[in-house]
Amino acid sequence: MCPRKLAPNERYHAFLIPTFETGRLAGLGMNPDDAPHATFSAWGENRPAPAQFPVYYRWFFRTGSQGDFEYLVRLLEPKPADSRVGRRDIDVQNPGSNISGIQNPELEGVLKLGGALLAPLSQEAEQEIAKWENWDQPYPHVFQQELAAFLNLADDYARLAAETANQHPDLPAEIQADPDPLITPPIYGRWHALRNRVLKEADGSNAPNNANWLHELNLDPRWRSAAGFGTDVIIANQEEYMDAAWDQVGEVLEANRQIRLAQLARMAAVSWYQKQVLPLQQISHDKILFMTAPVQKRVISQGITVFHRIKQSPVTPALSSAPLRRMLRPNGRLQKLSSFDERIHANNLITRVNDGVVTAAPPHVIPATLPSLDDLSQDVQPRDVPSWLLDLLKRYPFIPYLFLVLIFLLVIVLAISGAGAGAWAAAALAGAGLLWLYRTARRLITLSDQADSVSENGQTPAAVDAMPPSSDFVLTPELNVLTLDPANPPQPATPGATDNAQSSRFKTALKDSYTLLQNGLQVGVIPPVIPVNVAQLATDTLVRLNPAVTIPKWTLDKILLPAHILNLIGEKFVEAMAYPEFDIPMYKPLIDKSTELFVPNLNFIGQNTITLLKTNQPFIESYMVGLNHEFARELLWREYPTDQRGSYFRQFWDVSGFLSPTEDSEQRREELKDIPPIHRWSRFSRLGEHDHREQGLENEEELVLVI
Repeated sequence: MCPRKLAPNERYHAFLIPTFETGRLAGLGMNPDDAPHATFSAWGENRPAPAQFPVYYRWFFRTGSQGDFEYLVRLLEPKPADSRVGRRDIDVQNPGSNISGIQNPELEGVLKLGGALLAPLSQEAEQEIAKWENWDQPYPHVFQQELAAFLNLADDYARLAAETANQHPDLPAEIQADPDPLITPPIYGRWHALRNRVLKEADGSNAPNNANWLHELNLDPRWRSAAGFGTDVIIANQEEYMDAAWDQVGEVLEANRQIRLAQLARMAAVSWYQKQVLPLQQISHDKILFMTAPVQKRVISQGITVFHRIKQSPVTPALSSAPLRRMLRPNGRLQKLSSFDERIHANNLITRVNDGVVTAAPPHVIPATLPSLDDLSQDVQPRDVPSWLLDLLKRYPFIPYLFLVLIFLLVIVLAISGAGAGAWAAAALAGAGLLWLYRTARRLITLSDQADSVSENGQTPAAVDAMPPSSDFVLTPELNVLTLDPANPPQPATPGATDNAQSSRFKTALKDSYTLLQNGLQVGVIPPVIPVNVAQLATDTLVRLNPAVTIPKWTLDKILLPAHILNLIGEKFVEAMAYPEFDIPMYKPLIDKSTELFVPNLNFIGQNTITLLKTNQPFIESYMVGLNHEFARELLWREYPTDQRGSYFRQFWDVSGFLSPTEDSEQRREELKDIPPIHRWSRFSRLGEHDHREQGLENEEELVLVI
């Protein structure tokens, strides 16, 4: 391609020169750093030697008057495609296998076999070809009844003797007279549709949905032929496809070996579980917890392990430990020497401990004669004072101030009323009494608070923070009463503005001591234990230990399989059926086999013609089903782990040009598949309704530009 229009029949010289200025300067022997930047163009003015260029390569050529791209394009002439393009005649008068042919006089003994592409028809041509499209009306045609009976012989032979099966009334007389079994053609798509018969059930009744895609594909010679093309492609390329399938199987074979071993383990474990473990429910729930003690750390009951639930209950793990289980074994010495009866025995020990009937040791009780800080606090409480009064003053410390309020109110009343000297004298006596009550109440509160500060609950870091500061605090290391000077005894520290250094250090040490005391009190509190539901724990343990559940889960968690294979396994613990997938466009091997199979009568498109064809979705689907059906048979023959229901080939057209690196490659690749997985095709759908790229949209054929 050249951006310049070249004159015809002219001679030209072509030169390969640098595109950028740095390359031009370097080629001319100049300094490439003189270029403004690395991608500065080599063309233009205002540069050294602007008309000089180094030549890396040169060649000479001459143009002609014909053969260039423009000439070829101008030769193209748009024309409608010949109606014969994409359709050819197939003889259906003698299909073989003693099946009666299609003898409709209007059809002239032929049907129109299509290809992957068809010529769009005019309305008149559509009406003309309708007689071939509707050849089987009324449905089912006699030919289809005989063909269905012949296809169903494979299923009949599995139930009946050959001579009996051959007597089906829909079969031709020649087959009914043959006592030997016959080789029958396949029912394409039978494994995907989970159907072994077409048109009729084994009891002679009509099959459900007997006009759907499965019946169209197998009872219409046109679509059976297309499926046969797919069979031929697989047969011709079976080694290549099988090599690719084995490359995809990966770890599936090793995973299947582990699954088979696990299946054997499950069978043995389930037998033991049913014979030895489940009967324990009839004996006691305690027996279940005894027996399952080694695995209780891994068994979940209501979101928590059984071991943790037992640990937080009166039933300690020691009750189900190995030494105790050995001591309480049925024929052990302890069992023989113990005086167990129907109410008290080893099999309800856990229940009795859980209910508090049996304890491993009596509760810890502090001796009453042991002195404590609380006793000391009680001893230094104010004496000869009723306890209720002390409790009232502690609960309502504002009571002493009420006496002062009464004195104030008394003075106000006397002043307002203008009382005489006698009233004031009486008020003075009453005020003196109230003042004494105030001082007495304050003294009792102070003494009580001092006594409480000695108790365990009073020795807190907050109590130290509440102490007043003292600037004359002195800590005497040792006080000897015998050497004290009675005339000059030691004086207690007095409150001040701030603490001196010794007072500050003493408060810090005292706070640390109180913190340690409070932490010890909290740690020493024994939390209340809540009895567990022994029956619930035992039941949950049995359910969680069921080997029918645990062995499959453990096995599938340990093996690595592709997601699409795990989805096929689902919840069934069976060998993984591998599902190879091929993204190669399958129209290519069809063309390699014959262009007449891909587009019949393609020769009727003239040279230098541009036209339009449309896709033939029923043909494409039939061909793809034939591919997948035959490859499923090949996989089984090669002992490949498969259930024959995989859709191995889903790509007919080449879509490599549509893949975008900016999109999710897996999602984009799935969107561009030509057919959905065959096992998901609706049993109510018809051929031609499975265009994967038009799912959820109107099902239409695509136009193809043909040059």
